[in-house]
Amino acid sequence: MSSKEEREKRKHARVSHSGTVEFITDERRFQGRSVNVSRSGMQVEVRLPDSFESVRRVTFTLPTSDTAISVPFRFVRTDSGERADVVGLEFDFEDETQRLLIEQFIRDMKQRADDEAAAEMRRVPRTECTLTDVTCTRADITIVSIDNVSTEGLLLTFEGPLAPGDDLELRAVLPDDGRALKLSGRVVYVIGGGMAGSSVAGVRLHPGSEVFEARLRNFISERRSTDALRDVYAGFADTQNGTSEYRIESVQEIRDLLTEAARRNITINTLSERSLKLLEYKLVTPDAPEHSDAPDAADGSDERLVLRPAGEADSSAGSDLAAAGADTVYVAFALDGGSYVFRTTGTEVESGHLSLRLPQVMYRSEKRSSERQDFAGDR
Repeated sequence: MSSKEEREKRKHARVSHSGTVEFITDERRFQGRSVNVSRSGMQVEVRLPDSFESVRRVTFTLPTSDTAISVPFRFVRTDSGERADVVGLEFDFEDETQRLLIEQFIRDMKQRADDEAAAEMRRVPRTECTLTDVTCTRADITIVSIDNVSTEGLLLTFEGPLAPGDDLELRAVLPDDGRALKLSGRVVYVIGGGMAGSSVAGVRLHPGSEVFEARLRNFISERRSTDALRDVYAGFADTQNGTSEYRIESVQEIRDLLTEAARRNITINTLSERSLKLLEYKLVTPDAPEHSDAPDAADGSDERLVLRPAGEADSSAGSDLAAAGADTVYVAFALDGGSYVFRTTGTEVESGHLSLRLPQVMYRSEKRSSERQDFAGDR
């Protein structure tokens, strides 16, 4: 934006303000109510007399000052209504003090609005992420990363002269997508002093196209699902790290639960730490070692879980999991009203299938023990 455009923008920047104004003619005075004010004029609702052209001056007081402002003006627009006329006034300042009082009021009101918007942004649920393939249309701004995002706004790390009130246009590439997502918004707050000279900014997003907004919602929904699965496991691991009815350490019980899940063709949700993408699979079967007297047979550490893509899932869906060898994977499934979650390692891909190590510990959600079934007795 050119310096001339910036000046024009500041000149016409308006803030809402409802207050009594008094018009003064050579013979009488009458009142109206302001709608908004800018540094160059004001919009007012008033019932104008027939001889309103004789009005010479308007007087009003702003909330941020006890000093009444009495300034000459000219009418620039008049719209007649049933109950009142809406008129536009252009000020003709007699001294600089009047202009400074109005400009200070506008700055105070905009700062208050920004503070309220910043507080609201912090209340909006956000999804943690690290998007680094992000560019800005401003040549003097470098976007290091988008660090969290919601449908209302985002938090980004940047380098450059960015300030509250600045408008931004961004292009961000979402993981597993490849297409640029166009985002535009206004900077609400800036926190300087970040690492390597970078700063952090909160940005309130402007409404975009339905297609872009749908892609953003889908991304947020997927990330929340992945975060939820990790949080569930972490919650169990932190609180049920000793002897507990919610912690299953029996290899045989774990094997029986997974065998039953395979028999019923239950959907298994998996989350790789590397790709952070939630995928659905079907458990083929726990694959026990061929030699039961093998050193690791008793604790199940050599047993594998074989999973195949569920439904129409791409047979290459697991390729990210094995791209760099072993990975940590979170797994969750539901069985007879109870939810089960575990973490495992040693992920491999075999023709679109996943090969996971049998977990040594599994956690289950709260469920009365009288309602649980002993699946070992069904075999």
